[in-house]
Amino acid sequence: MASSIKVAEAAKVIENTQRDVNIGLIKELEKLERIALKEKREDYAGLQERIEKPEARRTESEGAWYTSSKKARCTPSLENM
Repeated sequence: MASSIKVAEAAKVIENTQRDVNIGLIKELEKLERIALKEKREDYAGLQERIEKPEARRTESEGAWYTSSKKARCTPSLENM
């Protein structure tokens, strides 16, 4: 039990502030999670597109797999090694 009204009110202000900070922190973490999930979906979509369209070539800086036909999509072209 608080020794006076002032102490009780100060404790109440501190508790409310702590609750507000915790709520704000959770909201920010939710935003970060949404951003991370969106980036994962975009990465997955790009990967899925490369799987479905093997004729889409990546640059040499990406460790390119060069394909000239659908049959050879799993093997690198020897002419570019």
